[in-house]
Amino acid sequence: MGGVYTALATSRAEIIVFLSCDMPFISADLVKSLVRRLGRGTQALFVTENGRVGFPFLLRRATLSIVQQLLVRRQLSLQHLASALRARTARLPPRRRHELLNINTPEDWQAARKRWRPGLEISQPGRSQTKWSADSSPVQSSSSLEPEE
Repeated sequence: MGGVYTALATSRAEIIVFLSCDMPFISADLVKSLVRRLGRGTQALFVTENGRVGFPFLLRRATLSIVQQLLVRRQLSLQHLASALRARTARLPPRRRHELLNINTPEDWQAARKRWRPGLEISQPGRSQTKWSADSSPVQSSSSLEPEE
C-alpha cells in the first residue's frame, strides 16, 4: 500500500495504472481497455479473478486521501482498498485470463515460457518490426473486457 500511496502522492497524472512486476503477459491492449472501462465518474477499477480484486488496477489521483487513511489504520490489502473506494471491477474473459499469470516459482516460470510464442512479431511506431523469442518479454494483442457488475 505504501507504493500505491507514493505513486498517487507524486504523480501528476489523473489516472495511475498499477501493474505487478511478476505478471509478464499484461498487454498494452488490456491496459487501454481498463482505462476506457474506468470512465469519467469512477475513482477506481480493479481486475478480479476468483472473486478477489488484484492487479492490474487503476486509481484516480483523487483517491490519495482514502489510501492515506487505510495506511494509518494499517488496512494494507487491495481488498480493503477496493472496498473503501467502492471500486468498479472487471473480469477478463476466458480467452484473456492468461494475461493474469503471476510468476512466483520455477514452475510458474516454466509455464510462462511455454505460453510465449517463439518468433512473435511486434510492430512499434517509428521502429522496424521486431521478432521476440521465447526468452524475451511477451507482448500479445487481445480484445475487450467483460464487465463484472
